[in-house]
Order: sequence, then C-alpha cells, then structure tokens
Amino acid sequence: HSITTSFSPPNIRSKGVNKTGIIRSCIISMYIVNVSSGELSDFRIRNHTTNTTSVLGTTAFNVGANNIKTILFTGLNIPVTLGDECSTVYLTPTWATNPTGVYMVVTYMIE
Repeated sequence: HSITTSFSPPNIRSKGVNKTGIIRSCIISMYIVNVSSGELSDFRIRNHTTNTTSVLGTTAFNVGANNIKTILFTGLNIPVTLGDECSTVYLTPTWATNPTGVYMVVTYMIE
C-alpha cells in the first residue's frame, strides 16, 4: 500500500493513511525552478494525528534553471495507523534567491 501526496504551493496539504503498518520507503519526485544554491535539504514526515515527526533523509540539488530529481529513501521504520493525517516536510537552508517554483509528489510504501 502507499500514500501519495501532491504538493504545489500554496496548496500544501496532508493525506490520511490508508493502512495500519510501517512505512518502509518513500519516493519523492521533485521539480524545482531556478535553484540558486546546492546545500543539503532535509525531508521529514509529520504525523499530525500523533503529533510526531520522523526524518526521512537528506539530499542536495544541483544549481540551475530547472531541476528534476527523484529521491528514494529506504530502510525506514515509521509506524502509522489507518486514518493518521500525515504530510511531508521539506526543510532547506536559506537560498540566496528563492526558486520560482517547487513541486513534488510523494509516495510512501507501507508494509
């Protein structure tokens, strides 16, 4: 089973978990327009129902006009329960110039 959440500013939203189990992996497909720096960025999952946050992993993006990247985080052990409301958190360092667009689709695989 999986949960897929689409993010498109300013419509960041959470999704309800469709199965009780353990999140084992996460695939994030991102498109960032006009990246001005290449520092490391963190990804986390926020479970609003249990008021907990878990780290998914870290990655960096190449500086450039348009960046498309697919990120796979494996080896996760994050328990969820049917109906939990979750969202993905993308934490970045301060950019010299903010990108003009950040779009992502996130899929969690639940055992």
